Amino acid sequence: MLITRIITLYSRGQSKNIAAKIGQQIRNDSTFTKEAEKFMAKHAKRGSPQSPYMLGLTYKIQLTSMLSLTHRITGVGLGLIIYGFGIAELLYSNKNYSQLLDSYSSAIPCTSIFKVMCGTALAYHTFNGIRHLCWDMGYGYSLPRLYLTGYAVLGLTALCMVAMMAKQ
Repeated sequence: MLITRIITLYSRGQSKNIAAKIGQQIRNDSTFTKEAEKFMAKHAKRGSPQSPYMLGLTYKIQLTSMLSLTHRITGVGLGLIIYGFGIAELLYSNKNYSQLLDSYSSAIPCTSIFKVMCGTALAYHTFNGIRHLCWDMGYGYSLPRLYLTGYAVLGLTALCMVAMMAKQ
């Protein structure tokens, strides 16, 4: 803000008054500092923290925020996997790509665990995506409905995970 003020004064040809104008600007900003100090003093009396700690003692993680965060994480993870296999297919010819996939299945001893993890992430992302689409249509905004659909997403994801583990 101060830089734009200096540039404005300089462009108007008021360069000799810049120091006086800057001092006036700083004095005007001191009212903001007084208001901020009053605000901090009021909240210090209450004993409230200055900022919530995400994983600390003062901030309780809510189901809705955790589901939103994991929805984004699973989306990024699944996207990276899809792009990774797509780029690998582009780099190898069809014959070599099938050999590459065979080498993955023989080299990784925990392929069934990897498949269950990817399948669980896909199931969770799908169910939570349907939940988000319902929100986009205007359904399910009440707090009890948010928690109900959140637990439904977790339950359906758990059922899918158990079904995938049973097939392995």
